Amino acid sequence: MRMRDRRAPLSIVVLAAAYLALVAWSIAGFVHWAVDDDAAILSAAWWPLLVANAAILAWRIVVRAAVTAHVYDTREAWWSVPRLVVGNYVALLAARRAGWRYLMMLRGEALVWDKTRHDFPDLDGPAAGGNAATR
Repeated sequence: MRMRDRRAPLSIVVLAAAYLALVAWSIAGFVHWAVDDDAAILSAAWWPLLVANAAILAWRIVVRAAVTAHVYDTREAWWSVPRLVVGNYVALLAARRAGWRYLMMLRGEALVWDKTRHDFPDLDGPAAGGNAATR
């Protein structure tokens, strides 16, 4: 197996850990605030790293929005920010499903291709062009 094939599962684990850490730190911060506790959630040594990571993430979001605005429109640039989160969520769900299907394959079950169901218009109807009187 090539390294590029192993990169996606590792990045999904890191992404899931990051979202879990974000939720856990948010809950811990809220609890500390609610009980009026001044204990630091993180030591001071972590703050430069968190600020650097936040700056890099902000830069990535700004560049993504700028390129989207250049190619499409300013309105779509604003939509690129929530699409980042939704795309990460879809990637997490797809990785979970792929991992589950891989385990099923290791157990000896046959792989089944999930096909998207498409509804095509009736070729004898108005979508085919013309009207019933000309046929």
